[in-house]
Amino acid sequence: IIESATVETNSYTISTILQSGGSFFWRVTGMNNCGPGTVSAVSSFTTVAPGQCPAGTSPNVVYNDNLEGGAPGWTMPADPFGSGNTWALSNARQNSGQFSFFAVDSTTSSDQYLVSPSINVPPLSQQPVTLSFWNFQNMESNTGAGVDACWDGGLLEVSTDNGATWTQVADGNLLTDPYNGDITINNASPISGQPAWCADMGNANSGTLETTSIVDLGQYAGQSIRLRFRVGTDGSAGVEGWYIDDVQVQGCN
Repeated sequence: IIESATVETNSYTISTILQSGGSFFWRVTGMNNCGPGTVSAVSSFTTVAPGQCPAGTSPNVVYNDNLEGGAPGWTMPADPFGSGNTWALSNARQNSGQFSFFAVDSTTSSDQYLVSPSINVPPLSQQPVTLSFWNFQNMESNTGAGVDACWDGGLLEVSTDNGATWTQVADGNLLTDPYNGDITINNASPISGQPAWCADMGNANSGTLETTSIVDLGQYAGQSIRLRFRVGTDGSAGVEGWYIDDVQVQGCN
């Protein structure tokens, strides 16, 4: 037995972290003032890793760009903060092939956007609907003395109206790589106060530098969206920056 509890509601969330690709079995017993009732039949479920399709389904990849073909459809709008948008293809770090997108962690205040082409997200019937992308984060963190925060950082936003408005992807939708902490409030970053990624090569406690991020897109199922990778920096120190590669959106048939 790895988990047991007595509850007075019709739902229960376990506290144990379950391994991926495992089979688990559960049952319940009703109880009242007269004592326990009959033990239920055994039910079971199997876990899968985030971004993987469950047994009996296969991936339906609707968008996949490894950035080796010049990244058609991607745009880098002007920095509204006035310091310049540095997003560009780079061959300094990558997950596959020769190229990735890279934005500099600038030493001046900046608000840098990398906008994807329009992507038609699979319908809700193809859950789980996910976005995956490889990234390398080396942005100035502010981690120390019990504080988990960022001086500079990056975040992910989604638009359902072709870029007219944008909504930040919430931490709860980041299935494998949660934000490192809030951009430190009252600094000069245009995204000050918002949660962001900022793993820092110079700070061993700041988080994982290189990872594949898996994002739950279920709330956008069946819609046409654009993704925006956004980097905000203050007017002080900067380190290397943020790399993005192998962007993919899929559902499960």
